[in-house]
Amino acid sequence: MEPTGRNPLTPHLLIEDPEDERSIDHDFLTEAISQFPEDDTIQGALVGAVEELSRELARMNMNNDYKPYIMVLYESLVRSKLEYADILSRHYGI
Repeated sequence: MEPTGRNPLTPHLLIEDPEDERSIDHDFLTEAISQFPEDDTIQGALVGAVEELSRELARMNMNNDYKPYIMVLYESLVRSKLEYADILSRHYGI
């Protein structure tokens, strides 16, 4: 089998059912994000997967199954904003 070059996390982010063993557990994802300051490889892998989802979504039209992509990207945006607000609060008292 030839490698596709696809980030291995990308398809797992698209699985909406938390009971599905192929999905990424919310607690795991939260723990991985908390490790960003200590391990930039984790951040790179997750950011790379989200960027790949964004590129795939950009190629879709209204006839495609785009809802899972929107949900993941929305959650990523909200999570990023909350993390940024937490960093500002802890470091700068904002």
